[in-house]
Amino acid sequence: MKPDELEKYWKLGGLAYEQAEYNKAIAYMSRMLDKVDATHVHYCDAHLTIGHCLVDKRQYAMAREQYRAVLSAPNALEGEREMAEKCLRDIFAVEDGRI
Repeated sequence: MKPDELEKYWKLGGLAYEQAEYNKAIAYMSRMLDKVDATHVHYCDAHLTIGHCLVDKRQYAMAREQYRAVLSAPNALEGEREMAEKCLRDIFAVEDGRI
């Protein structure tokens, strides 16, 4: 996939997420992720977006996988790691009935 196509799928995924079209967002981001490795500039953002979609769909186990992918990414930015950690804590709180 060409870089322009990767960027297109990332942008479309972001727009779909903003419009609460979670299945579309997941599909676009997943398509991009299928073509990149963990060092790609949008790798962590795509996993965070998919994780957020899955949380909104109450698919917590799958969302945890997305957030853990961010934590294991070699090039994750500090803010991306912090967001993934917060989201994991929030999922555990929901599952424990604290939220």
